[in-house]
Amino acid sequence: MQIKRSIRGLLALVALTVILAGCGGGTPNNGQKEKLRVGFTMMNHNPSTLWVAKDKGMFDKYGLDVELMFIEGGTKGIQALVSKDVPIIVVAGSAVVNAKAEGADVKMIAGLVNTMTYDLVVPKEVQSAADLKGKKLGVSKFGSSSDTAIRFAVRKLGLDPQKDVNILQVGTETARIAALKSGQMHATVLDPSLTQELTPAGFHPLLALYKSGLEYQHTGVATSEAYIKSNRATVDKFAQALLDSIAYYKDPKNEAEVLKIIDKYLQLEGDSSQNAKRDGYIFHRDSLLNKVPYATIPGMQLIAEENKKTLDPKTAVDNSILEAFDKSGFIAKLYK
Repeated sequence: MQIKRSIRGLLALVALTVILAGCGGGTPNNGQKEKLRVGFTMMNHNPSTLWVAKDKGMFDKYGLDVELMFIEGGTKGIQALVSKDVPIIVVAGSAVVNAKAEGADVKMIAGLVNTMTYDLVVPKEVQSAADLKGKKLGVSKFGSSSDTAIRFAVRKLGLDPQKDVNILQVGTETARIAALKSGQMHATVLDPSLTQELTPAGFHPLLALYKSGLEYQHTGVATSEAYIKSNRATVDKFAQALLDSIAYYKDPKNEAEVLKIIDKYLQLEGDSSQNAKRDGYIFHRDSLLNKVPYATIPGMQLIAEENKKTLDPKTAVDNSILEAFDKSGFIAKLYK
């Protein structure tokens, strides 16, 4: 998949996110929509329900004027959350666990992807675990979701990630694909929708982690406990819009419209990328996204264990917002 997004544009968005502070959800005046800045930290299908909520008017429907901000990477995303540049963010569970273990006020309030959605992708000359010994493996950053997943995959193959392979920080999925193609590294973890992009060149999945069935908080919605307490009405509006967006997203009748929105944000080019976009959407819609997207406490525990963090995962999760809408019948009405 090729993402036609200039580095200058990404840096501008990140810079704007850092500069702008004090967003938040104050009380709307004179019936006007409430302004809210919401961040997302990845350019793949995982935050796409957020884009749908923006472009199909779900945020407007519940009285929010939402500004979406792309912040590259979970570490920067959590920094923006802690510094109150954004009060709500779509981010990897690993970023939340790491920040919480260090004492930050962060809470996962929804789980958009609750399993490992990765293939361990390798070149054709790597056919077994033994072929990976001594090789370079790429992740986005240490402590990231990709780092957690690749270490888990290496152990699953019977190897020691500390001794048998060299794990390097490479960057985004686009950067890791480029490193694979150039031979600078010999394996990485990628979203399954991206694997087919590499198969014509002989790359293949040595291990399909997404088939493991593990509970793992890959991606979710995070905020702070302080923000929930002081702006509960705003958080509720956001949750309603997100739940409404998920219902729209999961309805196959809306496929064409959802794909247009995904295409707008990912800016895909070429027939193969268009096919990957559709395959990624269907996989996300039918296999990953839950109608009631509770965050997974066992999934947060797995992240803590893999990253050797001492943490009670219950302290990093607050499912009470979704529980309230589930019990009230709000979610059931969205599917009638």
